[in-house]
Amino acid sequence: MKKISLVLVLFTFLIPSLAFAQVRTSGAVRRNTINEENADASCVKTAVETRETSLISAFSKFNTSMVSALNARKTALADAWSNESVAERKTDRKTAWSEFSSAKKSSAKTYRSEKKAAFTTFKKTVTETCKNSAAAKEEVENSSIDPTI
Repeated sequence: MKKISLVLVLFTFLIPSLAFAQVRTSGAVRRNTINEENADASCVKTAVETRETSLISAFSKFNTSMVSALNARKTALADAWSNESVAERKTDRKTAWSEFSSAKKSSAKTYRSEKKAAFTTFKKTVTETCKNSAAAKEEVENSSIDPTI
């Protein structure tokens, strides 16, 4: 039992320490760095600014369309609750929620499409215009379609 416990303790500390070990080559630590001397910073900067402006515009359109959909739902639900007939009220409420769901899906689809287009254009611009730039390569590798936006 003591041997098993000792082996478990050793593996508990040994395995993670190996996972976080640094690779040494000729006594020096290898790092993932870019050569800033070759970077065309103004080219990458322009491409990033264009991408971010496109993303802001796409999000603004999405926000506007969602506010519109929410206002339409609010009005439709208020109208539905004004009905005296329970059956009509139920149908109108269901229609209000269904139309809101469709508008929400459409807005999200348009937003995703515009966001994807912004990143695609950015990557194309950076790889074609700033193709010899190490900074451009790093920006393309680090920029992915952010799921949070």
